[in-house]
Amino acid sequence: MAELSVSTRIWRVFLPFSAGYLLSYLYRTVNTVTGPLFAGELGLDTVALGNLTAAYFATFAAIQIPLGLALDRYGPRRCEATLLVIAAGGAAVFALAPDGGWLTIGRALIGAGVAACLMAAFKANVETWPAGRLPLANGLLLAFGGLGAALGTVPAQVLADWVGWRGVFWVLAAVTLLVGCWQWLAVPERARGPAQPLRAEMAVLRQILTSRSFWAVAPVTAATHGCLLAYQSLWAGPWLVDVAGLTRGDAAVVLFWMSIAIIPGYALGGMATDALIRRGVSIERLFPLACIVFSAVHLPLILGWTGAVTLLWFAYVFLGVQTILGYPLLTQRFPASAAGRVNTALNMVVFGTGFAVQSLAGVGLQAAPDRVAGHAVVLTVLVTLQLATLIAFFVLNRRGQRD
Repeated sequence: MAELSVSTRIWRVFLPFSAGYLLSYLYRTVNTVTGPLFAGELGLDTVALGNLTAAYFATFAAIQIPLGLALDRYGPRRCEATLLVIAAGGAAVFALAPDGGWLTIGRALIGAGVAACLMAAFKANVETWPAGRLPLANGLLLAFGGLGAALGTVPAQVLADWVGWRGVFWVLAAVTLLVGCWQWLAVPERARGPAQPLRAEMAVLRQILTSRSFWAVAPVTAATHGCLLAYQSLWAGPWLVDVAGLTRGDAAVVLFWMSIAIIPGYALGGMATDALIRRGVSIERLFPLACIVFSAVHLPLILGWTGAVTLLWFAYVFLGVQTILGYPLLTQRFPASAAGRVNTALNMVVFGTGFAVQSLAGVGLQAAPDRVAGHAVVLTVLVTLQLATLIAFFVLNRRGQRD
């Protein structure tokens, strides 16, 4: 792809994959708005809502390991375009669902179908752009995630008011098929050399998953970023209604600004990180600092502070996305040839944690004597987990960055 013009790279590679990542984030957050609608229609309680929404993260995490192998063997175009057909089918199942069980199946199919959207886009950027342009390409790609998250709030509520929550998912199914076709038809196929034997690839993966380096970084990344995923995609909405006392419409506005925070969070965070690294500050120092600051922003949420809630939740997302530094920190500890498997292995842990947090938070809220106290208890447990994994990070790091 090195011979492609810049405009061709943008229109035939960058934009099709960015559209896929936008869709994955839209699917991730849309239940913050549609959740109360289908829960009310189908009589779902808090536990059922948490479990079915978390099914996205469960299948997303489960597919990461085979996805890393497939991306190296077959390339991003074939992997993502094929999986988006599954996502569209999941959206159709969700739109037709007569009960919570079918909603869960649809949500699980969606999670599997969009599981490649970020990793495939990263790999396509590596294959398309010179190394010096990768930070810009990846930063702009992540900003598309912010647009997708924003579309899952106020715009999704407006669409739901017009066509109903089922109509929202029919629209998503159609758009997902179109994006998959766009990728299949537009993205040039890259010539690939012979793949390594599967046994050799699995041996490298085994080394990653059994290394001290991986387990120093993965738990704290999962405890922080997984918590962000769970709250941004579902439980922030109930907190705004239960604790802050907002109406569904006012909560959707706050959720919209939370989603917008992703864009400057990645853009400004990336620029600040780049500037600090050029001044000699290592990712080793920046990553735990980002985790500590993100954990601290939970304190006003635990205390039920309701002043300037839009600013509070904007800061929650803005600071939360900085914990993505766990990915480049971990990849620099392994050979570049294993970067895809390192990232997908970490993705498996992060999204698996997102599934657990989203599901168990619903159980905790359901069991609490009142919802305000329930939110405080759940958030306190999560912050405790974050601090415990952060301590483990420091302890394991003292024993060396490599096994």
